[in-house]
Amino acid sequence: SLLKVLEEPSESSTIFLLDHQSNFIPSTITSRCHSFLMSPLSKEDNIKVLEQTNYENKDTNLEFFSDISNGSPGEGIKYMKANADKLYDKVCLYYRGLTNNYDSQILELQKILENKNKKENLDIFFQLLQYLFLKTIYLKENILINYFLNNEEDAINRLNKELSMQKLLHILDIIREKFNTYEVYSLNIENTLMSTLIKINNLILGK
Repeated sequence: SLLKVLEEPSESSTIFLLDHQSNFIPSTITSRCHSFLMSPLSKEDNIKVLEQTNYENKDTNLEFFSDISNGSPGEGIKYMKANADKLYDKVCLYYRGLTNNYDSQILELQKILENKNKKENLDIFFQLLQYLFLKTIYLKENILINYFLNNEEDAINRLNKELSMQKLLHILDIIREKFNTYEVYSLNIENTLMSTLIKINNLILGK
């Protein structure tokens, strides 16, 4: 087990453990380690790394993948392999055309989970949701936005028009709460997606 390896390492070994959520690491592990806080790469350096791994598709918007990966090339590569830009376009299209009869629209969006990587896609979906609403807050606060993707500008303009700052912050809380609850209690993936979207939709549509 990992604990035994940490307790009895060979004399010639140095073991590195990397994590992005230290609060989920058991104290039995952390108490046997020295902790170092690593700063994320700058946007420019992150894009350079992504450029080297994205030689097959020169049309990819690397700035987008750098932004959603928060300075982590590993996360950026994961998002590129999952075609997160195409998924994000579907999310933007969904919010651009959201109506009171949104049941069929949710079912259409749920199709993103119809493959063997359901859990990873849900993780990415929550990250993209957060990214969209954060970018809407930037627009509301008159913070410069350097670029928009496909349906993104229309979606963000609509959200900015219909939502107050208080509601936008509340939606970010909903996204974090739903994702954390899903992670801690291993909830059903489809139900997690459905309940998150319904709660956000009702705020947007004033229900």
